[in-house]
Amino acid sequence: MFLAKFISYLFNPFIWPTIIFALLFWVAPGVIPGMANQNILLLLIFSGSFLVPLFMIMTLRNSGVISSVEMGDRKERYLPMLLTSILYFGFTWMLFQKTPQLVHWTIFGISLVLAGIFLLNFILKLSAHVVAATGSGFFIALLGIKHDAEMLVIAGVLLIVLAGLVAWARLYLKAHTHREVWVAMVFGLISSFGILLIP
Repeated sequence: MFLAKFISYLFNPFIWPTIIFALLFWVAPGVIPGMANQNILLLLIFSGSFLVPLFMIMTLRNSGVISSVEMGDRKERYLPMLLTSILYFGFTWMLFQKTPQLVHWTIFGISLVLAGIFLLNFILKLSAHVVAATGSGFFIALLGIKHDAEMLVIAGVLLIVLAGLVAWARLYLKAHTHREVWVAMVFGLISSFGILLIP
């Protein structure tokens, strides 16, 4: 139980943009050539894609709009997911004129994925954890193949294995059904290809 909760909290959906760009900046810096102040940009990505949405979720919980940060009830997920999507689109707009194409288009792609999860929530409580983990793993692996960056491919494969652990954790905690997790995996896989095709 502890391990499953630890994995779920540590690898929550909001942390994945930071993981993606940490790998791009530190493992394969040649993928985004000419990038100055990478660590400052990574801190900005961490703040905009993790800290701000997390603060919003905590505010919604503390104000009683949602009962817990886990949002076990599908109906509780509508407002937080909508607001998170809006935040990510706003963050994309902020980055658009100031960062290389791969950076802002990737964040834009993630924003579209969040909007997709929000829309799918009307019919299925899709696991955002699994979508984010699976999509990030395949995105990194495919980007590594595209740019002939062996270390990035290896990192992507390791993230795909990690996505399996995240899926196990969500099932073990009974946060989602097998169907919700499998559909999330497929959606994450399709999303990774889609984000690569955006630019």
